[in-house]
Amino acid sequence: MEDQSRTPADERVTDAAPADPVVWDPEADEIAADTRAPSGDRRSRRRWWVVGTALVLLATAVLSWMAIRLTTERATARTLRYDTVSDTEVLLEFDVTRPPDRQAVCLLRAEDNDHATLGVREIIVPASKARTTVVRAPIRTTYQATNAVVDSCRLLA
Repeated sequence: MEDQSRTPADERVTDAAPADPVVWDPEADEIAADTRAPSGDRRSRRRWWVVGTALVLLATAVLSWMAIRLTTERATARTLRYDTVSDTEVLLEFDVTRPPDRQAVCLLRAEDNDHATLGVREIIVPASKARTTVVRAPIRTTYQATNAVVDSCRLLA
């Protein structure tokens, strides 16, 4: 005998797949919470990022300032002429361009035909209000020089 109390509508409801309920797994939530950084660590990490970024920006600013200063404030020299005074001396005339009110030191060299160094002299060019100064300096040599040049110039601190 069949049960008359069941209807086709009841059969549809019972035959349908049950809806997936939202499943909350407290253990999974606890494990996920343990693997996340605590809020204090996140703040600490953020602080290090801010400090690191600030240091990188500061270092960039300092290096840029130094590069600009080194390229704009320097001493340059140009040989104008030289005269052989004797077998052991040559007179070099050169100009030095530097920032006003700054001293410079220049290295002078006397040479022979093969560009071998016969004499060296370091000379301090005093500060002046003019940007370019003409200097005449004798260089003592071991033999007769055939050439004299300004090897280098730099600013004094």
